[in-house]
Order: sequence, then C-alpha cells, then structure tokens
Amino acid sequence: MEQVKSSNWAKRQAFRPAACLLCALLASAWLSTAAAGPVVDSRVGGLSLIGPSSLHLASAYYNPATLTMSPGYHVFFDGTARLGVGSYSRRVVDNATGLPGTALEPAQEYIEGFPQLFLGFASDLSTKNVVLSIFACTPVAHRLALQQGSSLSVGDLSSPRPRGREEQADLLEQLFKPGEQGAARHHVVDLTLYHLNITTAASYRIIKELSIGLSVSYVFGSLDLAFVRDAALDGGTKRDDGEAVALDSCGSAGKCGYESAAAAEAIRTRGISHGIAFAGGVLIRPLPTLDIGVGYISEVVGVGGEDIPAKGEAWVLRSPAAVEFMKAGGSGVNSDLQGRSTVTYRLPHQVQLGLTWRPSVRLLFNFQARWQHLSTFDRFTVQLTGTEFREAPRMPDRISLYRGHQDVFAFQLGGGYLLLESLGLQGGVMLETASVPASATTIATIDGIKVDLFAGLYWRVHEGFGLRLGYGVALTPTRNVESSDFSPIHMVECVDTRFSVDSASCKAAAQGRGLPDAAGEYGLVTHRVGLGVAYDAF
Repeated sequence: MEQVKSSNWAKRQAFRPAACLLCALLASAWLSTAAAGPVVDSRVGGLSLIGPSSLHLASAYYNPATLTMSPGYHVFFDGTARLGVGSYSRRVVDNATGLPGTALEPAQEYIEGFPQLFLGFASDLSTKNVVLSIFACTPVAHRLALQQGSSLSVGDLSSPRPRGREEQADLLEQLFKPGEQGAARHHVVDLTLYHLNITTAASYRIIKELSIGLSVSYVFGSLDLAFVRDAALDGGTKRDDGEAVALDSCGSAGKCGYESAAAAEAIRTRGISHGIAFAGGVLIRPLPTLDIGVGYISEVVGVGGEDIPAKGEAWVLRSPAAVEFMKAGGSGVNSDLQGRSTVTYRLPHQVQLGLTWRPSVRLLFNFQARWQHLSTFDRFTVQLTGTEFREAPRMPDRISLYRGHQDVFAFQLGGGYLLLESLGLQGGVMLETASVPASATTIATIDGIKVDLFAGLYWRVHEGFGLRLGYGVALTPTRNVESSDFSPIHMVECVDTRFSVDSASCKAAAQGRGLPDAAGEYGLVTHRVGLGVAYDAF
C-alpha cells in the first residue's frame, strides 16, 4: 500500500522491492493437461498496486523512475502461483472434407499452472537523488501439457542422465503416439515457454517533483515445443510419383483424408535464446498528493536480429504411412529423426500510464492504463536442419504455427486503505481486452475480454519487515468460435496449384493457418495466490 511520507509504515508499504526469479515447476502443472492465456503476464510483480506511478520496487519493471520516490535500502521477495481451470470442445470435423460440422466433441477439461517469483534489491547509495536497483523476473512463463496415451512428459526427454539414440526414440514414440493425441494436437501437444529477465535499473530525481529512470535487461529464454503434423496435406489431393502420403493414399490404411492417424507426424523442438530489452519512464508529482507516471518497455531483441531465435535440438517421429511407403520401395528408412532447430517469434513492446492520488494518510486511489503491441507475435516459425531431415521423404525446411495475437489494452482501478498502524488492505479491478480474436482461438491461445480482480493484505511484522498475502481471479467468458482462421484446405489447395505464391491459399498456408479447423467452445478461469516478504530501511 502506498501512503504519504509522513508515516514510516506507509513508506515501507509504499515501496517494496520487487523482481521475479524462475522457480521450480509446480508438480500439479506437470502432471495435468493445460492451456494458456496472454503471453506476457498482466501482473508482473505480484498481487499489489504495482505500476508506473506506484511507490513499490516492482514498479521499476513498468517505470524505472519510480525508484527515487522511496530512498533507502530495500529487499523484496514475492511468490505468486497461477492456476488456470477451464475446458475446450472442438467442433467435429468431417475427415473426408476437412470441414467442421455443428456437433461438438466431448469437452476436455484442463488445468494450467506456473509459478512466478520475484527477487529484487534497491539502494540510494546514501545519495539524495539517485537510486539503483537490480532484480530478476519472469514476465513470460507458460506451461502447457496436452499429451494423451502416456504418463510421461516431454520433460522426460530432457533428463540430465545420458540417453542413447534408441532410448530417445522409444521415449519420443511413447510420448506422442500421434494417433492418440486429442483434437488440439496439430496446434500444440506440449509447450513450455519462459523468459527470465535480469535487470539493472537507475532513477534520477531532477527536481523534487520530477524523476526519470532507465533500465536494461538481459533476457534468457527457453522454449520446448511439441506438435503433430498432418503429413497428408503436403501431398495434396492425390499422391504423385515419389510422394509417400497424400489425402488419397495412406498405404494399407487406405485413404488418408484429413487428420488420419496414419499420416500423423510428431515434431518436438527444444532451444534457448538470448536477448536484450530496455525500459524507461518519467514520474511527475504536480501536487503533494498526486503522482503521474509514464513508462515504456521495449520488445525483446534477439541477438543478431529483431526476432527471438530459440536454437537447439529437434526430434521427428515419422508418420506410419511414410515408413510403410519407404519399406515397400525397398529403401532403408529412419522412422525417428534427430537434428537441429531454430524457432523464431517476437514479443511486444508496451506503454503504460498511471495515476496515484492520496487524499489522506490512510487512503489512496490508483488508475492504470496499458497498451501491448502484441500483434507482433503472430506465429512460431520452426526451421529444421540436419542431414536426417533431408532424407526421403524430406521434411519441410520451415513450418509455421499461426498464433494470430492482437494488441491488448488494459485498464485498472484500485485503492488501498490503512486499517491499523501495521495492517493495510489493497484491491483492484482490471478490464483487459482479448489477446487473440475469436477466429484465431486454439487450445494454445485461449483468451477473451476478461475481468481481473485482486485483493491483498499487508502486515508490518516488526520494524522494517513486512508480509503480504494476496488472491486474484481473472474471469474469461466462454468463447464460441463459429468461424476459424485455420483450415487444412489452405494447404491442400496450395499444393494442388503447385505452390502459387500469389494464391490466397498459399499465403494462408505460409502464415501457418493451413492447420485443422479450430472452431468450437473454449473457456478459462485463472486463479492467483501470492505471498511476499519485504525489508525496508529508510
């Protein structure tokens, strides 16, 4: 809680150090299926009034200029556990035409969980106008596990103990069993994506009423992505000489049609990335009781280019139809392929505005507005390299998975009240627009217009030590997707027209929209529970 400087307790509550550090994965998240909402978390720093005009160390993530508003020495640790609960039900697809009908498949329940921890330090170094800070945070942290037919996890492939090629291949086959995966398999089977930001920030008070700030972050990224590809689409309507599989031929399985288990090909990539991000801001105090802050956070720039490149390893489990075709031709065939991969994507820059008004020592009000340029994250682009991927039947060099994100706007009204000298309460209500349009919704991108509420209690235990406990919930109405941006027909028509780059179908396929239709019903409710510990020395 933020209060005026006349109260020592208010000072401690107003400015608590913050930053976030990646922690061990929640066991429940790894043992269940999952889905994800927005890419960048809407409450970086924990369940409190943290923002571009808030006197809290975590506010330095949004606006580094806030640091000078509370001099002294500060340490803060916060842990927030996120748990999403929901369901999805895709419309039944006609395997002969690839088109969805009106009936819905049985609903699949899912749980999404991932921890977000903050750790931060700040000090004025015994100066009057300068405050320096170092903190770590994971503004991007998602875990989706949708495997069926196996009790294993993709993480089992990442075991630190040595594994031979044969054992890796057996694990891959157990994990994916492409024909046993659910309706979402062509969009995602497994995804772990997180960014760890290690940030140094500085703020300078130009005059009593004006401060500026700047920060720079090293961003370490990790991406683990698995999905199933419908190999029959690459052959078009009819199989030509030399082609292993097409819609009209899956070998002994007969016609493939759309989404055939015989044509299902499992792909898994794992890689890391390195990038840089910047942030800057201004904090103005036009009145003793009013703070106005504006902050900017840049997009993460990958080393060597604008896109973030997650470079690492890749595994492919060939489709049964392709293996059968090669064996029938008398050729040796490798059903399990290994090589290198680079998965590129982009994350948004954002601008935020905040106003904090303190009409009395015990009471404050806070308003925040935020814009995220999330439309830059329109796809994952997977590039496969290595001699095994060039063996017949050759793997595509580039595979795009459309995500179709759009810009996000968020508005929050909040307030705080000092109940007792050592006990304070905060709360806020945020309205946030959808990170994807309805037509781009898949199990990997469930989101919509939502109401995000939180309440937090702060208790000053002794001297400079304080505890904070918070709970939040984000409510997303069920989304009924009647018309999807995805259609496998895009890919088939592109192949049948000999990859005419000017055709609408080929343009859609190049975007990564030539995947099975995702029309259906999707819903998600996200719960958060947070615990923070602070020490403030003024």
